[in-house]
Amino acid sequence: MHAMVREVGRCVSRFILLYWICFTFPFPLDLVGLPFAFAGEEDQPAWMKAAGDGFTAAYSWIGKQKDDACVWAGRRALGVEVIIQPTGSGDTMRAYVGVALAAAIAAVAAPLWTVAVRLVRGKWPESDPDARLHVIVRVLVRFFLCEMFLGYGFAKVFPVQFAGPSPMRLAQPLGQMSPMGLLWTFMGFSPPYQMFTGAVEVVAGILLTTRRTTLLGSLVGLAAMTQIFLLNMCFDVPVKLYSFHYLMMTATLLAPDLPRLARVFLFGEAVPAMALPRLFRRTGLDRASRAFRTLLVIAMILGQALGSYEQWGRVNAGDAAPVAGLWEPVSMEVDGKEPDESDPMRWRSLDFSSRRILRLAGPKPPNLGYSVTWEPAARTFTLTRFNRPEWSATFHYSSPEADRLELEGSMDGKAIRATLRRAAEKEHELTSRGFHWIQEMPYNR
Repeated sequence: MHAMVREVGRCVSRFILLYWICFTFPFPLDLVGLPFAFAGEEDQPAWMKAAGDGFTAAYSWIGKQKDDACVWAGRRALGVEVIIQPTGSGDTMRAYVGVALAAAIAAVAAPLWTVAVRLVRGKWPESDPDARLHVIVRVLVRFFLCEMFLGYGFAKVFPVQFAGPSPMRLAQPLGQMSPMGLLWTFMGFSPPYQMFTGAVEVVAGILLTTRRTTLLGSLVGLAAMTQIFLLNMCFDVPVKLYSFHYLMMTATLLAPDLPRLARVFLFGEAVPAMALPRLFRRTGLDRASRAFRTLLVIAMILGQALGSYEQWGRVNAGDAAPVAGLWEPVSMEVDGKEPDESDPMRWRSLDFSSRRILRLAGPKPPNLGYSVTWEPAARTFTLTRFNRPEWSATFHYSSPEADRLELEGSMDGKAIRATLRRAAEKEHELTSRGFHWIQEMPYNR
């Protein structure tokens, strides 16, 4: 009976380890692209450009094969439609089918691995393929989580993931916010808090890069991912599937140390130093792997930090938009006719408070963000959608008076002309309240 339980436990463990390989694929191949991030395209020699183009093409091909497999599996095996398009969501049907495929592959691979283990042990009794698989997958998961923690962490350390409340957001009634919009406003309101949460993720990622600090990194990462997963679940953020996986990955790293932690924290017992299995049996190879690890970690930290810093600079640096501010339509024509109040093309307000982003509010949908490219010499600006790079809309603008803006252009195949006035600036309690060390009474409005 005990032997059967142990064998079932081994099978489950093998499935989990093989599943992480399938789920993270094609990682760590994406780390090959790190060197190209440190040199601008114009500064790269010809051989480096050719290598970069080849890597991009190969990586894109792998991504397309995965997408095609998900489309096929969704249609043939699961009876669902998988749409391949950039959306910014991690909870797409493509993501769920991908997870199901990874589980199916791991479920087939696990018994095959079991057979292979028995054959290997029959010929080399002293070998332990399961232990070797655990060591390799543990390294894979550690660095996969490191890349994820560094990416999301530095996007908060340099606060770009959550933007501060825009004039349009401040004027929006609380009841009209989506749960995700409320969370984004909460996080964006306080850059120091956002930076602190990002620093926790960065620390967790760095700690996961060495064997001696992996336990501490797993504990910090588990705390961070528990908070992130709960926020995603409670505020309907579409990264529930992936954040759950990242949470389970930290738990996987932590699992071998749970008995030791229980002895320390529950029973107050002393525990011996933990064993640090070497990745390679040969001392030279093991030392070389640690040297390579150090260089890789430095490259990962610099790459993620520089990327987030440059993005932060693009968002915050430079001059303001030529027509900065919040504007409300006075009159508007779509294909020569005034749209009625329920027309989805009718605008309620346009927020140009950011040079890079236009926030457009209308009845349907209530709030959309567009990327903006300005051409001040031609007095035009072009809008593009973040999830549809091929889509664009160009408008000519003029401002005969300081508080008047006239736009003429086309969007979604419809000619649009609009006259707008600058919205009166309002003082909002949220942004004017400030910070107080001493408060005789709670100020809860």
